[in-house]
Amino acid sequence: MIKKIMLKNFKCFEDQSFDFKDINFLSGKNGAGKTAVKDAIIFTLYNRTSDGSAQNTDTYIKRGTNLATVEVILDNDHKLIRDRSGKSSKLSYVDFSQSDDDARVAQRDLEGTVIPSFEYFINVFNAGYFMNYLNDKDQRQFIMNLTPAIDREALFKKAGGDPKLCSRYGIDPGNFIGSFKKMKEMRYETKQDIDKLTNRIDYIQENIPEEERDTTIKSILKKYNEDLDEYAKATNTIKAWSEYEAQEKLYRPIAASDKKVKKEINELDKLNIKTPKVPDKDAINRIEDALTRLNPVQIPSGSCPTCLQAVTAEHRDKIAKENKDRESKRIALETELEKENEKFEKLFDERDKIVTKVREKETKKRELLASISRIDAPKLPSIERPKEGKITKLNERIEKLKGLLALKEEEKKMKTDLIQEREDLKEINTLCDLFSPSGLPSIEAIKKVVPIEKELSKYVEGVKLIVMRLLKNGMEYKDTFDIEIKGKRYARLSSGEKKKLDFALSCVFNKFIKERTNQDVGMIFIDDVDLLDSSGKDTIKKNGVGKQLFLTEVNNNNLIIKTK
Repeated sequence: MIKKIMLKNFKCFEDQSFDFKDINFLSGKNGAGKTAVKDAIIFTLYNRTSDGSAQNTDTYIKRGTNLATVEVILDNDHKLIRDRSGKSSKLSYVDFSQSDDDARVAQRDLEGTVIPSFEYFINVFNAGYFMNYLNDKDQRQFIMNLTPAIDREALFKKAGGDPKLCSRYGIDPGNFIGSFKKMKEMRYETKQDIDKLTNRIDYIQENIPEEERDTTIKSILKKYNEDLDEYAKATNTIKAWSEYEAQEKLYRPIAASDKKVKKEINELDKLNIKTPKVPDKDAINRIEDALTRLNPVQIPSGSCPTCLQAVTAEHRDKIAKENKDRESKRIALETELEKENEKFEKLFDERDKIVTKVREKETKKRELLASISRIDAPKLPSIERPKEGKITKLNERIEKLKGLLALKEEEKKMKTDLIQEREDLKEINTLCDLFSPSGLPSIEAIKKVVPIEKELSKYVEGVKLIVMRLLKNGMEYKDTFDIEIKGKRYARLSSGEKKKLDFALSCVFNKFIKERTNQDVGMIFIDDVDLLDSSGKDTIKKNGVGKQLFLTEVNNNNLIIKTK
């Protein structure tokens, strides 16, 4: 509460002081200084103008001077002194416990301790400031900050929100704006993904032959595997035939050579050459035995060595004749023996020649037998060679089934993904709805606004605070602020209705600020109370108790301040 204000070279005042009590009536013509008193109070406490600007307080210096000074004495006799030159401002706070040098303070040292913060003070003290100088965003924020914070996570759960979804999508249920922004982005991306999946499925179905569109992957896979098996068998058969032909090609000259060798062996076998027996020597042996018996008889020189009788001439002649006969026989036998020996030698030579030929034949036969390859002829494949073009047709069919299978599997995956994306979209839409301005923010705003509306209704009937407005598209809400009284917006209220509502707002603001921060503004400055009707004046009279009121009205007189 302010007990006194002293102004020097401030606006229209050269050197003037005013005493104040609980209710202070300021009347006078325009320019008499009613508003200057309000400006002086705001200037002294905060070095600001009545519209909240911190830039133009030098305009308060009275023309022709270079220094304005305003001193405010509070109800505890502490003083606030503000000096304003063209270049700077100096603030002093005197509580009688310090020297003049120590009295100089910074604005930040006073706000929230000695005096309320400027935001709270200006919205309470300067009735009408809230509705006329703040934009709707700042109005809404100020209203939201008046009431205690709401447990947003609890509000989220109460509204049907699932905390698991917050974890899944990485959002903070306590951050409505950030979560809504993220979920809108995710909704857009999910819709894009759904469109892509839908387009891809349509493209796949267009590329699947009509007769195959209802065919299952299982049946296609069965055909594919059957064709693969048939293809493998066909290629293996062709491989077997190729190997057979390659072996046959290699075997053909070998078989021809073996045939030639066998023919030579047959020719050799046809040569009926046998090893003859050794020639018989019986005739030679007989002649040789006969020759040994034809040796000449020896004529003894005296008597016979056998009978010891004397050998007679006659006996000698007989022996001589016998020897002669023997000699002639011997010559004949020797001639015969010579012939027999020649015959034997000839036969033996012939036999040696035949034996040589037999040996040569056996050697040749062994060589020929050794040269035979003994390689078996390649076996003819048991499976008939595939018809020409079968492999190509099978390959084409397999590739076609392979492509069809890939399309079907992709279609299946795309449809599964599409189902999941649509399920995700439902969850995302749920979260979008919850975090959208018409969802949790609206519920929170209503919860925070309801106490203020309830308090305001004590001053003004039918009051409603509008903190959200539906956009023209009918689908989204926009943060805003307005006040309606019985359906009539603030801008369309009469001047008196506005004054009444401005006073009510200042009273309600002061109550909630005091409850929340323990800062008590306790002062309200209302311009032009003469515009109020009897209802408005009664409201001020009834609810002004316990507050310091500054009420101005316009007349044709100079400034007069009445207090009570």
